[in-house]
Order: sequence, then structure tokens, then C-alpha cells
Amino acid sequence: MVTSEPVSTGGSRTTTSSTAFAGAWGLSVTQQVVSSDAPATCATTVYAAVNAAANLVGSVSEVLTTSGACDQSGTVGADRLISGVRTAYDGAAVGAAPTRGEVTMTEAVTEMSGAAKTWTVASTSVYDGLGRPVEVTDVLGRVSKTAYTPATTGGPTTRVETTNPVGWVSSTVLDPARGAELSVTDENGKVTSATYDALGRRTAVWLPNRAQADNASSPSSAFAYGVSQTQASTVTTKTLIPGGTKTTIEVVDGLGRLVQSQAPAVGSGGVNTDTAYDSQGRTVSTTRPYWATEAPNGKLFVPTSMAQVPSRTDTVFDAAGRTTASVLYTYGDETSRTRYAYPGADRTDMVPPAGGTPTSTFTNSRGEKTKLVQYQGAGIAGAGLATTYEYNPGGKMTGMVDPAGNRWAWQYDLKGNQVVADDPDSGRTVSVYDLAGNVLSTTDARGQVLAYTYDQLNRKTAKYSDSTSGALLASWSFDTLAKGKPTSSTTGAAGADTQCFRYDYLHQLTEAWTPKSSDCAPTPTTAYKVSTLYTQTTGEVSQITLPAIGGLSQERLYYVYDGVGNLDSISGSTMYGIVSYTPTGQVSQIRRGSSGKMLYTGFGYDPGTGLVNQSIDTSYVGGYVREADRRITRNAVGGIVKIASTSERAGVAADTQCFGYDGLQQLTEAWTPASGDCGASPSVAGLGGPAAYWTSYGVDAATGNRTSTTTHTAGGDTTTAYVYPAAGGVRPHAATVIGAGEYAYDASGNTVARPGQALSWDESGKLSTVTTEEGVQSRVYDAEGNVLLQTGPEVGVGSNSGRNT
Repeated sequence: MVTSEPVSTGGSRTTTSSTAFAGAWGLSVTQQVVSSDAPATCATTVYAAVNAAANLVGSVSEVLTTSGACDQSGTVGADRLISGVRTAYDGAAVGAAPTRGEVTMTEAVTEMSGAAKTWTVASTSVYDGLGRPVEVTDVLGRVSKTAYTPATTGGPTTRVETTNPVGWVSSTVLDPARGAELSVTDENGKVTSATYDALGRRTAVWLPNRAQADNASSPSSAFAYGVSQTQASTVTTKTLIPGGTKTTIEVVDGLGRLVQSQAPAVGSGGVNTDTAYDSQGRTVSTTRPYWATEAPNGKLFVPTSMAQVPSRTDTVFDAAGRTTASVLYTYGDETSRTRYAYPGADRTDMVPPAGGTPTSTFTNSRGEKTKLVQYQGAGIAGAGLATTYEYNPGGKMTGMVDPAGNRWAWQYDLKGNQVVADDPDSGRTVSVYDLAGNVLSTTDARGQVLAYTYDQLNRKTAKYSDSTSGALLASWSFDTLAKGKPTSSTTGAAGADTQCFRYDYLHQLTEAWTPKSSDCAPTPTTAYKVSTLYTQTTGEVSQITLPAIGGLSQERLYYVYDGVGNLDSISGSTMYGIVSYTPTGQVSQIRRGSSGKMLYTGFGYDPGTGLVNQSIDTSYVGGYVREADRRITRNAVGGIVKIASTSERAGVAADTQCFGYDGLQQLTEAWTPASGDCGASPSVAGLGGPAAYWTSYGVDAATGNRTSTTTHTAGGDTTTAYVYPAAGGVRPHAATVIGAGEYAYDASGNTVARPGQALSWDESGKLSTVTTEEGVQSRVYDAEGNVLLQTGPEVGVGSNSGRNT
């Protein structure tokens, strides 16, 4: 079969797919795809011997997928092999005739040396007399087992029990009539159960903290179905929330598609979201959530006019079913439009609203993106800035070249793991994997090797420097408190910094602390302990206790929720916060403070996009004062172009900040016009406000590097220039000189020197020390790479320290 498609440069691209058949049974032996713009591939299939008596014909024994056409001569080498898979049946060897057709072994090519392939057993399986798998062994020899009830008869299955490689047992009870899950018991014995109606639709779910036997009339979630030929059909969901129940309704059409979702609003009424479809079943219109006067009732709410709907997005299609426009309407008026065009099968042009970056995206016949062209003007014109992409025959990205000629490259093994990554800034990283795909080691451009070990469930248990016999950098332990949950994590050897964990009945984290020693047993001397409590019915956070740290006393925070499940307030001994919401659930105000001293922060939103367009800070100390009213103006793609701030506080002047961008949406200008008009070009004479400034930024469009910063003042312009290595060189995005200051980097691209500072980095590539004239600041990280302890000078070594938990 030949497929021909017109391309944007003229002419066409072709894809030829062909299949060759052979043997008495006419089975396909080769499948070839040859494209004019993508690598050719060939899949060669070998079949197991035929068992005619059992009617077992065409059992695939081996499939080799290679690059190049099938008629290429010579033996397939490592440079051409994409993948190789072999299958054996019924305990026999590869290629032997099957007796039942049960796959008992699969093998994959994991390495090649010349033309010699290394076949590795990927899995083996054992089946019961009914053909159900009861034992599966993975590539590392780890065994998982499955048992069925009844075990030997042909009756419907009522229970399935699974045992993982470490012996944990979980089970599922099934409805024998439909196979629906009635209850699931996890490896810790926690049970989730469900009920169904006569049509097999789920009607209720009980989570492990609400046993069905004790809460028959009060499940965690309940579902009801209303089907009608005269009005809208619905699915009603009632979900427990802190302090009550939340009811949401989905209104569906005759094809079961969602046309309106209804949820309770904050305060009164409802929050609706609409979806509309065309005659082809495509989504042509969606709305953002909008407020309706009626609470959810299952009746289709139809606005009398689109002018009542704050935000609606319509999608326009051409006759070929391709999107040609995405149009945003605000209260019924068009406010932005993104256009799409298709000059050829290989190219899609996108022109966004003003302020965005027009692009052309090129794809090959396999659907892989091969080039992205960005234009700095308002439309598709000129050469643009092109980024190109390369792929191997298996579809993995192997290269990317930016508009300046800087190149990224990746290499993969036969299992699809990325084994080499070449980055122009961070250099080469080499990774080694085990057969299950776990990273065993990485070597960065500094030559620093990190080695890892894993448990039987593929969870990382240790990280070492250089090799697994080298210095221990971090370790993790699991399962002693709850199966599948971390018990502790440790940085360094001998428990240098250990974090310990504890869980509640639902296995939610209730305590995390750093002990004085490596022992995780909590004691009165336990340091830096954070405790968390949760609501009994829903598992929402209800209380957090923070440790005394940095001169601050212990603090206990209480969380309260409103009638629709939103966080309503946070209170503590020294603080109090109340959160208010718009009817559709956006934060409208945050109130902080206590004892007659309050700070209110209010927010306004653009009705079409939902982005913040106003922020108001109001203080209360014996009276209300609007400290700052910030009005935010954005362009049509959401970029901030103006912030106008006023204040009721005496002596605080109004302030307007303006921002300009280039065609790639990179900041190029920022200034404060005295007139408040951002439409006029900036000038020194026209600056004003309490902190007048005008700064221009030079940007290299091809790399995104900042090339200069210019400060404009009445005394003249001051320019700071940035110097980078040449494109295509080493670290082309790392400035070596900024103004009069010089910068140096290690082989992995980490900054090691900058004016007044020397920096060092640990084995994991985390900032370790910063040395200045005043002394050394150092950091210690937890096992996950978060800052755990920072000590260092503001003036003198050791004068400032802090710990994060």
C-alpha cells in the first residue's frame, strides 16, 4: 500500500507499506515500511511449528524489528536492530509446536556484539488447568503469584489473591455475575468495598476508614443514575467532605457524553461547566466554571444568552477535521483567537493572539516532530528561528539542535533506556541500568559516579559515591511501619542525618522527625518533629504541629474547611488566617493576623482566562487602610504588560510599572512612566513614581541568552554586557563575563567562581559550600535532595544556621 501526501515545500511524501507471506498457511513473514522522509523499518516474523491437531497455527515465535528495508543483504548488526523478542509456549523450547497456546517464556535481545545477539529471559509464566496465570517470574528472577477461587472448577471466579515478590498478599473479591470488584484488600489488610445496581453500575464505595458493615448508609462516595427519554440523564455523586457531604451532578446526552457538570457554589447557587459537540462527535465548545443561580439539581441549565457566561472557548474545524481556530469568548464577545493552518501534511502553522509567538511545526510521516520554527513577527513570515530534532529508527529522540547550532544528543540501549546524554552546558552523562530498567549508576561530566541499589520492589535503597562499595551518600528503609511505606531516609553513613516517618490507619504521614541519633524510636529528645493529624471521615489535614526552631516556639496549626470542602481557615497560637472564595472557588481573599492587627489580601480575576488581574492589600490596626491596590494588565497570551499600584497610606505615591517583550516573549524593557501610560515609548524624562526606573535587556533570540542590561537615568546610560562562549562550543548558555565580573564553571556546568564567591558542589551535584571573605556557608541535604541544614556566616563562620524539616 502506498500513501502519498502533499508537503509544504511542494511535491509529496510517500509511505509504502508491504507485507510478504509464505508457507502453506500463508502467514506474514515480513512487514516493511519505507518512507521518503523517515527511516525504513522491517519486522521479520518467525512462527512456532504448527500443531494442526489442536488448530494452533500462526503462533509467533520470534519478531526482529530492524532499520532499513527487508531486502537489504547481509546479517543484521547492532547498528540496525531496533528490537528482538522471542516467545515459547507450554513449557517447550522456542520454536516448538504449542499444545495449549499458553505463553510460558519471553526473551528479548538485550545486547549485540557484531551479529551475535544476547537473548535474555524477560519473563516466565505458569498456568493453572483453566489457562489462568498463577506464577510469573520477571527478568531478575522475582516471582509473583496469583490464586483463584474456585481453584479448579469451571465456575465463575469470586476471589483473586496476589502475592508479590516479597510475600505481601492482596486480594480482590469479585461479583460472579459480572466480574465487578466488590472489595479489595491491600497488603496491609485495609479494605475498600463497593456495591452495584442491577445493571452493574457502581452505587457506593467505602474506603478503609469507613467499613461498609458499620457505615452501610454512609459510604465514602455514593452514585445515582437517572436515565430519561424526556429530560436530561444524569450521574449524581455524593462525596464525604469535612463536616458534611458534597453533591455533584453530571448531565449527559443520549450518547453518554458529558454536556454539563454541576457542583455546589461557595455560598449559594451552583457552579456549571458546559461542553458541546458537533455532528461528528468533536468537542466544539467548552466553558470555564461559571456561577448559576440554581444549586445542582440535574436539570440542564441553559443560559439565556452567552453574554451571561464569563468564559467560553470554541474550536473550529475544517472539512478534514483539523482544528483551524481556537476562539476565546468573554461574556459572549470574542477576546482572543488562535489560528491554525496546514500548508502541507508535514507542517502546521500556529498564529496566537497578539503577544504570542507564531510557530511552524514540521513532522515526518511517522508523526515525529522534526523541526520547530519560531517567528518574531506577528505572523508566519521570514525564515524564523529553527530548532531541529532527530530520532533513531525506534522512535527515540537522538538529537536536538537549537537556532544557534548548539546540539543536544542522546543514546539508548536495546531496552530503550537512555544510556548517554550529551548536553552543551552540563556535558556528558552516562547511565547504566539493570535488566529491570533501574539505574545502577550515573557518571557525570566531572567523572563523578553515583551508584544505586534497589530492593525486590524496585525501590531505591542506597546511593553511593563511585561504586556500591564506596562512600554511602544516602539510604532508604521501608515497610516496618506499613508495607509499601518509607520508614526512614538517611544522608551519609552512620545516620549522619536521618529522617523518620510514622503513619496513621490510612497510611497518611502523621509524624516526620530528625532524631538526635540515627535511631528512629521517638523520644523526648527527638529533634525537629512535624506532626500531622487528619479528619476522620475524609483524610484532610486537620492539624499540623511544627517544632521549635530558629528562636521560634512550637506552633500548632488547626485547619477548618467550608461547606464545599475548601480550606476555610488556619489558626495557631500566634497566627490566624481565613480564606474566602469566589462562587466558582477561586481564592478571593486571605485574611491574616489576630488581636486587632490584620492584613487582608484580595484577588480579582480576568473572567475570560481566570488569571489574576488585581491584588489588594488592606491592613487593619484600629482602622482599615488600603496599603496597595495593584491592577494587572496582561496581553492576550497572559504576559504581564502593566502593574498599576495605588495606596491610601499617606505619603505613598501611585506607581505604574510597564513591561515589554520581544517576539519570543522574553522581557526586553521595564520602566515606570509618570503618566501611567504603557503605550508610549519609555524615556528618562517621562519616568516617575516612588522608585522610578527604566531598564532595557538585550537578548540573543537564537539562544535566549541575556546579552546586556542597560539602566537609563538622567546621568546617562549604564550598560552591563554579558559574554558567552561561541555557539556550538562548551557551555554556550553560561556567561563567562558579566560586566567586570568573571564566572567559572566545572565540567558539569556548575558555577564554581563568581565575583566575591567560590562555590563547591557535592557528589550529587548539589551546592555544598559558598566561600566569601566573611567565611564559609555550607549545606546538608536530605536523602531526597532537599536542604536539611544550612550553616554559615552573615558575618563570620557559624553565625547563622537553619534547619528545614
